[in-house]
Amino acid sequence: MRSHQRVQIVVPDAVLAPLVGGAVKKDEKAWQQLLAVTYPGILAVAGRWDVTGQLSTSEDDGHNIFLAVVERLHAQSFRRLGLLQEVLAREVGAGWSWLATVARNTALNYTRYHAEQIGPSTPQGEIRFAKLTPFPDELADLLPESVRVIRNAAAHEIQAYAERNLPEDQLRALLMWIVGFDFPEIAGQLRLASAYKADLLVRAATNALRRRFNPGEPSADL
Repeated sequence: MRSHQRVQIVVPDAVLAPLVGGAVKKDEKAWQQLLAVTYPGILAVAGRWDVTGQLSTSEDDGHNIFLAVVERLHAQSFRRLGLLQEVLAREVGAGWSWLATVARNTALNYTRYHAEQIGPSTPQGEIRFAKLTPFPDELADLLPESVRVIRNAAAHEIQAYAERNLPEDQLRALLMWIVGFDFPEIAGQLRLASAYKADLLVRAATNALRRRFNPGEPSADL
């Protein structure tokens, strides 16, 4: 059983970059090495109380979350690893933040769908889920350029405004879109009727941020 103590583990770009590059090229050895070096850090994310609640003390659930992250990275011929490779090439020091955000979002989804392990339903019959906090500290610099660089607004200002003012479904949709989920995947995770509904949520979120931080700019398509 793990403790609730928060552990910060960072895998440097110098370690991630060659392994991600090899894995994208279907190098099995690089892929296995990538899993080995990221395993402790992903477990640390899964072990955070503010992410997984009571599940944070379960080694089995931590391992399951790691496997879910692996599945997402492996899906569609390593599509997300390709996105991570772009992040590594574009911004120094951003690789692990991106991967930790994917792990955190996966852990949040895992926790939501294992609500029976968190606690009983309320007297009103509502399922009690773990608290969802869609914008982690390390996400601010990963916001899309069109949203992040607005009239010199600091990323943390945009993040704080989004947390306070955007509806939860828009926050979750925006987070998943930022870390590489496509609209059908977002729709599936949020139990929406269609990918179009997911598209609308992301557009609503980004347009709300533009209106707040650059009111003179008309809302734009993604």
